[in-house]
Amino acid sequence: MRRHAASLALAFAALGTLAAGLGFTAGAGGALLAIGVAALALRRERAEGDALAREHEADRQRLAAIVEQLPIGVLLLDAGSGEIAPINPAGRRLIAGAAPGHEPVSFTLETPDGNPLDPERNPLCEALRTGAAVEGRALRLVREGGDTVELEVAAAPLVAGDGRLLGAIATFADRTEAVRTRTELERMLAVRSEFLGTVSHALRTPLTVVTGFADLLWEGSYGPLPEPLRHPLGRLRANASHLLELVAGLLDLTRLRTGRLELEHETFELTPLLWDAAAAVRRAACDRVEVQLDLEQERDAPVRVRADRARLRQALRQLCAGAIELEPGGVLRLHMRPIRDASGEPLVEVVLSDAGQALDGDLLALVLADGDPAGLMDLSGDESGRTAQLRVEQSGVRVGVRTAAALLHLMGGRLAVERPADGGTRLCVRLPRVVSRPSPRRMPVPELSHVG
Repeated sequence: MRRHAASLALAFAALGTLAAGLGFTAGAGGALLAIGVAALALRRERAEGDALAREHEADRQRLAAIVEQLPIGVLLLDAGSGEIAPINPAGRRLIAGAAPGHEPVSFTLETPDGNPLDPERNPLCEALRTGAAVEGRALRLVREGGDTVELEVAAAPLVAGDGRLLGAIATFADRTEAVRTRTELERMLAVRSEFLGTVSHALRTPLTVVTGFADLLWEGSYGPLPEPLRHPLGRLRANASHLLELVAGLLDLTRLRTGRLELEHETFELTPLLWDAAAAVRRAACDRVEVQLDLEQERDAPVRVRADRARLRQALRQLCAGAIELEPGGVLRLHMRPIRDASGEPLVEVVLSDAGQALDGDLLALVLADGDPAGLMDLSGDESGRTAQLRVEQSGVRVGVRTAAALLHLMGGRLAVERPADGGTRLCVRLPRVVSRPSPRRMPVPELSHVG
């Protein structure tokens, strides 16, 4: 800038000297100087305008190249003329279909369920009318030949720096494959649920008969049971009951996935359910596992919860059965205590902990982890991890423990695996606890023997 000012000063001085040499007066020299200044300013302005125009043209070409190369369709609508700018190649391919460069005579837009799209709901028109952006909206494009394309469309208004509405821009992408995949997945899930429901019902009836007659034999309804038959009959009863619970778990998983599982909440004391779960574990394990039940209460007040009694009993039984199935032998300790969370809400915590090898934390983590079997295998890189995964898959424990976790979640509880610093594994069940408000003390009313 300083060099440019010096050049202008030299040019003005040369013009003044030239005017004086030619005999011009001071006034005439001033006029000539003014003409020179104006000419130089005009030349400079023209040069700056040309540079700005070239810069704008370069920006326009870069923007056009970007739009041309985008893998999604782009459509521009001019607010003044109402005309639509040429669509980029990706958009033309979506509209034209298999014939490149040959757009159909017409196409229509529909909603995903096949109804004609209301023009007021067209994302481009809506953005132009409201001046607000329209997030990704699912639409269906129907070509002239009847082919359909599932689209995801987004639109936004184009506003100038001074607030004037210039038009609107819309982008549209092909999501046909994603919709087809989702539809096929939903169909497969429905078929699987129907299959599980049918198989479970078909297995449930004969299993109920088997367990019923086994119980009658065990109770001596057909005469005294010989001592050598007690152990095999006990194993038969335990395994038949376990298989029946597994079938019931499959039915519950089917209902959970379809949202058809209904719970009947009531307020009741939790202790009897824990005694029932402990007794069920002893029977199922045929005395292979020692079960210790430790109960804590708050000021001798019974621990009460509000949940579905039958479903909570089922969840506790499945968790205990899963624990002894994963690692039979040892001691299984059930500990119940009333606690409060960080916000002061009353909870009850039921802990299944191991004194020996009754619970295996790695196996329980595999059971509770989300993902497919291959993903679960990656949780442990050694051979023992793969062996653990195989045992989980073969034993059917996953169904029972996952069903129990889902039931607890529906009842407002949660299930977690914890590993204390002193070793071992804790399977923690936490449920909202019902705290009874103490009834107000009633003052004794004195007996009045007479009045006056």
